[in-house]
Amino acid sequence: LKPLMVAILSRARRRVGFGPGFFLTDSVADPDDRPMSERNGAILAPLGLEPAGVDPVMQVSARDQEWVDALLDAARLPAGRLVAVSPGSSRPVTRWGAARFRETAARLSHHGPVVAVGSADERPLCEEACGGGANLAGRTTVGRLAALLKRCAILVSNDSGPLHMAYAVGTPVVGIFRPLERRRWGGYRDATRFRAISREGPGAAEGLTLPLITVDEVVAAAEELLA
Repeated sequence: LKPLMVAILSRARRRVGFGPGFFLTDSVADPDDRPMSERNGAILAPLGLEPAGVDPVMQVSARDQEWVDALLDAARLPAGRLVAVSPGSSRPVTRWGAARFRETAARLSHHGPVVAVGSADERPLCEEACGGGANLAGRTTVGRLAALLKRCAILVSNDSGPLHMAYAVGTPVVGIFRPLERRRWGGYRDATRFRAISREGPGAAEGLTLPLITVDEVVAAAEELLA
């Protein structure tokens, strides 16, 4: 209903969208089997536009980077060597589990100190997941989180905002997905800095196959990126 109302109220001469709709002037077949970034690019075709690239790029302001660098310096955390974990998600059904993140962080800690990132209400979860590392959940704005992720050697994350932010600032990422989300949101193609891990099976849509993803798998993927 909301897209319908926006299209009508816009009074635009051309209204492009997926599927049939009497409020559209240009109906586009929905390539639902493609990653979301490529899928949305299909809407531009009727307008004669072709994106130069579909990978996200996020710019970090000098002020946010200075704030983060000062934070890391005060905490004696070495920029460029941090192993970050993001165990939270706005949807609990997409969470891999704090204990698995904690074991993963411990096994990767020889690369550098562990930091946990997330929202303020995820602080207890992050405290459990970072296993004695630095819990920075709730201490950053969006811009400062991007600056922090830029200073990390790697991020291991559920399917959540920090995952896409880290990739957009150039930090290697291991992402843990449900199968459908992997197809939609885990389609980044730069194998030098992205790995998506999921597990098919009964109950996958409800997150029941996430525990079948082993710590060994995630650690191996992270080690490949760090190498």
